[in-house]
Amino acid sequence: MNSMEIELSDILSIAAIIGSIYTYFRTKKKIDKQQLAINEYTIEKNKKEKQESLRANLRAFRDKGQNRLVIQNIGQNTARNIRIEYNNLNQENGFFVFDYGKFPYPILNPADDIKIQCQLCAQVKSIPIITLIWDDESGNNQKKEQPIDLN
Repeated sequence: MNSMEIELSDILSIAAIIGSIYTYFRTKKKIDKQQLAINEYTIEKNKKEKQESLRANLRAFRDKGQNRLVIQNIGQNTARNIRIEYNNLNQENGFFVFDYGKFPYPILNPADDIKIQCQLCAQVKSIPIITLIWDDESGNNQKKEQPIDLN
C-alpha cells in the first residue's frame, strides 16, 4: 500500500471527527440557549421578589367570636396611612362599626393587625365589600377590595 492512499478506516475516522465536532457545537448552542432562558427567568423572579418585598398586603375579616373586624398586614413590608371605605357595610345594613377615629391608622407592620369592635344587628342581604387603602414602599394609595363574610 502506498502511504498516500486513503483507506476506508481513515474516511470513517474523519467522518466521526466531523460528526463529533458538529454534535458538540449543536449541543453547545442548545445549552447556551437554555442557560439564557434560565438566566432571564431568574432575573424576572428576582425582580418580582424584590417588588413583593416592597409591598404590604392587607386583608380584612370578621372575628365572629369577638365581634371584631380585623385588618391584617400579610405582606412583607410596612403599611402606612391605612384607610377603610366601608361601602355598604354600615348601620343602614344592620352593621355597626366602632372605629372611634382609628383611621387613618399610622403604621401596620408585617404580621400585625388592627382590631375594630363591630356589631351585626340585622340580617345582611348581600355580602358587603370594603375597600382597604394604604401606602407602602411600592407606592401610595394601594387599594384592595375585600368581601366580609358576616355569617
